[in-house]
Amino acid sequence: LPVASDQRIRLTLECMTVLLALGGVAAITWRRLGSGLMWAYRVALLTFAISSATFLMTEAWTHLWWLAHGIFACGFFFLSHGVARALLTTRSLQNIYSPEEMIARVAAAEATAAASRAAEERLTLLFDASPIGVMVTTPDGRVLFCNRPLATLLGQEPEQLVGQDVAAFYGDPEIRRRAVNEALATGRAVTREIECPKPDGRSRWALLTWTPVTFANRPAVVAWGLDVTERHETAQAQAEARQAAELANRCKTEFLAAMSHELRTPLNAISGFAETMQAEMLGPLGNDRYREYCGHIVEAGQHLSGLINDVLDVSRVESGSMALRDEVVEVAALMHSAQVMVSDRAREIGLAIEIALAPGLPALSGDPLRLKQVLLNLLANAVKFTPAGGRIVMRGRLRDDGGVTLTVEDTGIGISPEDRERVMQAFGQVDSRLARRYQGMGLGLSLAASLMKLHGGRLDIDGAPGRGTRVTLDFPPQRTLAGGQDDTPIPQPDTASG
Repeated sequence: LPVASDQRIRLTLECMTVLLALGGVAAITWRRLGSGLMWAYRVALLTFAISSATFLMTEAWTHLWWLAHGIFACGFFFLSHGVARALLTTRSLQNIYSPEEMIARVAAAEATAAASRAAEERLTLLFDASPIGVMVTTPDGRVLFCNRPLATLLGQEPEQLVGQDVAAFYGDPEIRRRAVNEALATGRAVTREIECPKPDGRSRWALLTWTPVTFANRPAVVAWGLDVTERHETAQAQAEARQAAELANRCKTEFLAAMSHELRTPLNAISGFAETMQAEMLGPLGNDRYREYCGHIVEAGQHLSGLINDVLDVSRVESGSMALRDEVVEVAALMHSAQVMVSDRAREIGLAIEIALAPGLPALSGDPLRLKQVLLNLLANAVKFTPAGGRIVMRGRLRDDGGVTLTVEDTGIGISPEDRERVMQAFGQVDSRLARRYQGMGLGLSLAASLMKLHGGRLDIDGAPGRGTRVTLDFPPQRTLAGGQDDTPIPQPDTASG
């Protein structure tokens, strides 16, 4: 070959080969690689260096030249053998290690894998201990991961769920599909309540929140779930109880309406005949005691009629069937009318009933019949629970917000703070001792409060045992007639008012 006979070219090539071979030997020695493979590398590199030196010292095509080629072939064999071993052990030409290094690296890789498995186990235990269910699925619903709480909710084992279509575990898969599409479209979490039928035929209810995420470098959806079966069943039971209560209330209203007719008809006849006999319209009774008995019958009939009316009014208020007929109500006239109706009873006991209104008190817009009923109930209670020689005062004033406040105060037995809520309830009475001593069914305050609520107002009660009671009626400003002044003169108190 021309190259073999050109001394300059041979010098350049062989010197480079010698330098590279000796540099490789120096690198192996510097790294202290003492394995058999590294010794093979050293021999191969030295062989290359010797063969290159032989090429320089001999002429081409001589016996020494051919010997140099043989040495070169041996070096090439050793080098190829080392490269082959490197590929078999490290699968790379760049990572050729000694056995000690290989052992260390394999040990490190195994430790890393063990640590990774331990971390995965700890994470799985943490997810399984969480009260919140976690499920990762593909957007189309294939399960990638599920912790035990959510798997239990679905009636499955976590391992059984992986790879399955989650739609098979929902009562209405369309709910999940719409929620996931909304979450993927908006990038926000979407929460829905969904039924989850179990293999045993029972159903559980879950509150699921779907959130779009990236799981294992691919789009996925995380479902965070809570078991709300008890809450759902409680709500359902409450709805059923509410329906039953509404049905019972309607039945009660219908019963009371029927009872009212059945009781009022004979009661009106009894009261009418008793009044006729008391007035001796058809002739003398012949005995004063008969006349007294007829008076008791009339009084008892009126009392029973009042109780029936109160029960029916409470029923109508509770059912929402009571409607107000708003008119202009003069406060002074309203109070005087109520005062007159209880004056006889107050006079018998020896009570003083007074009216004290602020000057220029505006008129109200309201149902005069119902407002009079409110005042009568309050006055009846005041008369009932105030001993002889006591005092009852009805007051009225205009508040700063434009509303009107009426109060009924007495100097009676009073009421303790813990009993106020009880007496505001229908049929509520303080205790059995008072119930036996004072007549009534405990409907007065409850009915008065309900009628005030219908007017948009409020009834409050205050007092203390032995210091009397004050009941306050607060009307909203909307019930005040703007510019209207109640100039009705207040009648002078009669004997009943001292």
